[in-house]
Amino acid sequence: MTEHRGNYQELTEYSSELFDQSVETSTPGDTPGHTPGLQQTNFSGTEPLLSPPTTYQPSPDLNENPDRTASHFHGLSGSQTPKSSFYENLSSEEYRPAGATPSRPIYNGQGNSPPSTGSLVLTRDPDLPRNEARGYPKQIYLPRRHWLYIVLILLSVYSTLFSGIYLILAFLGPRYGRAVRTGGSLNSAGASLLTQIIAKSIEMSFVTVMVAFVGQVLSRKAFKAKTGQPLGITLAEMNMRVWIMQPGLMVTRWESVRYAVVSVLGIAALLSAIVAMLYTSAADALVKPQLRFDSWRYRGLQGMVNTSFANAQYIEANCQTPVIPALDPEYGTNNCLDVVDFAANSYYNYGRYISNWSNFANSSNGSTDLTTRPEGVGQFNGATDVHAAWIEIANVTEDSETYGRTINNISMAMPHAGVVQAAHDPINGILQPSDLDGLGIYNLKAAVPSPVVNALCVQMTEDELKPLVYSEFPGAILNTSSWPQQLDNLAPGYKFNLTGTKVDQIFNWSNSTGQWPPIFPKYPISYNTVLNQTSQYGREWIYILGKGSPAQGDDYALCGLRAYLTPNCSTYYNVTSSGGNLTANCDVSPGSTDFTYAQLFQNEAAHMPATNASKDFFELVQEWATTLSLQSGITDAQASNARLLTDLMLPEYSSSNTRITLQPKLPSMAEALAVMAGSTLLMSIQDSPFVPQWNYTNNSTITPGVYETFPIALSAQQYASGPSSPYQRVFYPVLLLVFLTNVVILVYLLSHRGLVTDFSEPLNLFALAVNSPPKEAKEVQSSGRWVGPEGRQYETPWFVRAEGEKVYLESGGHDGTQKRRSFFY
Repeated sequence: MTEHRGNYQELTEYSSELFDQSVETSTPGDTPGHTPGLQQTNFSGTEPLLSPPTTYQPSPDLNENPDRTASHFHGLSGSQTPKSSFYENLSSEEYRPAGATPSRPIYNGQGNSPPSTGSLVLTRDPDLPRNEARGYPKQIYLPRRHWLYIVLILLSVYSTLFSGIYLILAFLGPRYGRAVRTGGSLNSAGASLLTQIIAKSIEMSFVTVMVAFVGQVLSRKAFKAKTGQPLGITLAEMNMRVWIMQPGLMVTRWESVRYAVVSVLGIAALLSAIVAMLYTSAADALVKPQLRFDSWRYRGLQGMVNTSFANAQYIEANCQTPVIPALDPEYGTNNCLDVVDFAANSYYNYGRYISNWSNFANSSNGSTDLTTRPEGVGQFNGATDVHAAWIEIANVTEDSETYGRTINNISMAMPHAGVVQAAHDPINGILQPSDLDGLGIYNLKAAVPSPVVNALCVQMTEDELKPLVYSEFPGAILNTSSWPQQLDNLAPGYKFNLTGTKVDQIFNWSNSTGQWPPIFPKYPISYNTVLNQTSQYGREWIYILGKGSPAQGDDYALCGLRAYLTPNCSTYYNVTSSGGNLTANCDVSPGSTDFTYAQLFQNEAAHMPATNASKDFFELVQEWATTLSLQSGITDAQASNARLLTDLMLPEYSSSNTRITLQPKLPSMAEALAVMAGSTLLMSIQDSPFVPQWNYTNNSTITPGVYETFPIALSAQQYASGPSSPYQRVFYPVLLLVFLTNVVILVYLLSHRGLVTDFSEPLNLFALAVNSPPKEAKEVQSSGRWVGPEGRQYETPWFVRAEGEKVYLESGGHDGTQKRRSFFY
């Protein structure tokens, strides 16, 4: 059926017109089956671009109202079209295209037909001259002062600047410290939201400028500028902008990708589409502040010092109790110390230690090597688990053979409790888990001295102990209710000058050392212990005398306890949201990376005495021992703690048993005493100096306290940019490509100093289609239904032409002989 359409009244022919592969001309007498469409011309660059048709019937509507179309597309022309005939003055020589003959018929509304070249025609205001400076007609050229160019430059600068900042943050991974924390000016949720908002704005601005860049490159290629011939643009290239804005169409329109991706611009568009999809995810992985550990950093930490080591008066005065002095002026604070600090902490630690031994003995064959036996444990401030270390390990077998008796010598180091308070002191600025949404962790190694308790147990016979037992003194009658005041009846100096025992050398008793033997009230019966309560300032040891079961033999165990500071250990403090772990690390083997006071301060450590025993510890530990019922044997009270302790005595040394070792599945009495006394070490070291000596006035307390600085190594979690897991590093290319592409686009826009109309933009293509005359076209869809372009139709080149006041698209055709397009376009 023959159909005759007006020039601008129907748009349905435009889609088939774009893919016209044949040459058809229309005549006034269309025959049935002849479809009006586009006339294709094969562009060679030398032949005339326009070939006149035989006849043409213009639309009556346009003849009556020629200003309708021109004014409708005023936004494309860039100026107001004068009210004159639509085809008026088109014969002007000024607008004749290069290569066109002067005799070419130009339609002027007087009866001759408009050009029939398979082109889309767009009018412009004839009063606007061509911008010869740029080589483009002014209706498609926007100067650098135009608001659209300015906005595009601003978007490009924003996208380049912030994508560069994000790239730097991702690579450098700065740590934000207290700038991002709970309760601060910016918490983690706010930082995450801010990062995502900026990342999304970078993504949107990047997509905007990339689409504009692709449009500018394609439009400049398609339009014949002042010099050279255009390369033309294909349908596949026109679809590049869609890849970036709607990446899913790369799958549904995969053929367009196939034909367009073979050029640099196509590859750039494809990569831009991919990185635009992934940019927010990449920023979330590499830029968003995340909790991340840093490497070990060495710095100084300040800790408050109020008292000397093992100051019993200071510890007692600071015991927290609701009992005011008015209620119990004599023993109020003393009872607090006994019940809260001594009994509660010691029994808790001792109970955990015995439980660990039970698990150890039941799950293994045990061990006689002290380094592989269960370690001492404790608790500080109710939330920090304490782990002790066995140091200065003595050989039980050798010592026993040397002195001809069983000797059990144990030394246990505890960490410096003052490190905990220093780590939480706001003056040091360490972020706590509560500052990091309850998720933070940090590890700290402090080069500070560690307190050590030395438990030395020597087994003796009853005869050997006789000079040390008050009830065995001539004429002495023990009165348990008045002990130890009965010692005042002894001759002056007698109770401090007892010498000549079998163990003087072991305990270093002599007048020259100022250390004297103890005096016990009586021999304890089996499963009981008694204490010496003879005291004078300067004594280093407190002594305990115990008797085991008859099955263990007739020997008694004489045990001494003392405390001192060692520079050969460091304090490790690990903090998590669930609590902390405080550990004494005393690995001083060759090649050890331990962070000890002795390693950092070798000169000071070299001048320390081998055993710097505290003279104040005796007063503190004597009260502790009484509280733990270690004196209950004076009345044969059969205290459970004393019974368990005496069950741990090592076997007797005898001629038939000279090889004494630790029992594989049972702790020794000295080990148990050291663990029980561990809580007193934590109390003694709290608020004390972070150096091995007291460097202040003669007073043993400082009010108010002073800060001491000590060296630490710190590895802490804090919010930082950068990858928190290795797999996140795959996003680095995304950030890098976005930044580099932004730089290229910005340089391109600045170098051209203006814009041309983007002919790949759907609105502009639609405007050209509406403003173009329909031509004859051969149906190219063999299936008989419209499904869009197929195959080689995607690589058919199209050219933008300007003829006088008209701007139109022209198909270059594709007959298989066309020269292959350059890879770089």
